[in-house]
Amino acid sequence: MKFSNLQSLRFFAALIVVLHHVLPHYTYVGGNSPLVMWLGEWGFIGVDVFFVISGFVIAGTLYRNERLGWAQFLSRRAFRIFLGYWPFLIFTLVLMVIYLPDKLSRIDLTGSIFLTQVNMPELALPVSWSLTYELYFYFLASFYLLLRNKFLVAFFFVYLLIVLWSNASASMSIVDSVFLSPLVLEFCVGACIFYATRAEPSKYSVLLLALVIVTCASVYLGIHFDAKDGLPRVITFGFGSAALVTFVVLLESSLSSKKWLVHLGDSSYALYLSHLLWIWLFEFSGMRKQLEETGPFWVNVAFASLLLFCIGFASLYYRWVEKPLYHAVLDRFNLRHLSRQASFEKLKSHAG
Repeated sequence: MKFSNLQSLRFFAALIVVLHHVLPHYTYVGGNSPLVMWLGEWGFIGVDVFFVISGFVIAGTLYRNERLGWAQFLSRRAFRIFLGYWPFLIFTLVLMVIYLPDKLSRIDLTGSIFLTQVNMPELALPVSWSLTYELYFYFLASFYLLLRNKFLVAFFFVYLLIVLWSNASASMSIVDSVFLSPLVLEFCVGACIFYATRAEPSKYSVLLLALVIVTCASVYLGIHFDAKDGLPRVITFGFGSAALVTFVVLLESSLSSKKWLVHLGDSSYALYLSHLLWIWLFEFSGMRKQLEETGPFWVNVAFASLLLFCIGFASLYYRWVEKPLYHAVLDRFNLRHLSRQASFEKLKSHAG
């Protein structure tokens, strides 16, 4: 089942991340829209929303495909990440050779290719840091398929205690900052939301209002305390993201997103990975410099056009390249069939 509201939320999460990276260029040429500047400053919250959604989706995948093997699950998720990522990494490296050859020597190429590096200055495509956390969560989630119900709760309980303890103690290394990152809690909360919302009670009006209040309050606290990193970020923006995800999931039964918004949500991964390339080209081509001599109106028109171009490209790329490529590879390794068969057998067992 595809949650249409959740897919739409993916798009808006990607969009505010784009605004976050556009903001320095926007203000550089005199852009002064209060809304754009506010969304741009705090647009990194979109990543927290992504992480919660990812936890929700993976929990749903594991629930529907309990017969899916450990290796098959990890293979599917790895193909999903790398097939979407590598084309844009190649494009990024080409741009570096042309425009920023000196920066190539400072890049961890191996870490950028295989997503083993999370230090943004050393990444060819800076936004790829979040993909490392995605892959790590997939690895943790695969223990569901290995342990099933045996010791599963105990395993994750002990792991979460270690994460909380390590973040309350001394500073961590780069490796520890991934394996014991509080950001992993956002994925776990997303998974919990899936199981908590499966019952689908008939009326949610009071709960929906409460979730809106919690979301707003959490974001306010995050902004007030400038919680941009670590456990404070998870407690504020992460908790707010969880409340927002729960809200849109519960709203599904009474109000679903339009198909065009769902499609934009489908292409959010391409938008997330590609937007920096277009922003860089916008700068390197001299277009940004030309805006320095124009007024605020043309600055807003130019950046609105840039955003629309990024969205349009991602939409077409997903439809004509990303989705067909992913399905072709799954078919080649007989992984799509396994998933469908597992889902069918689960539905059959429930019906019988």
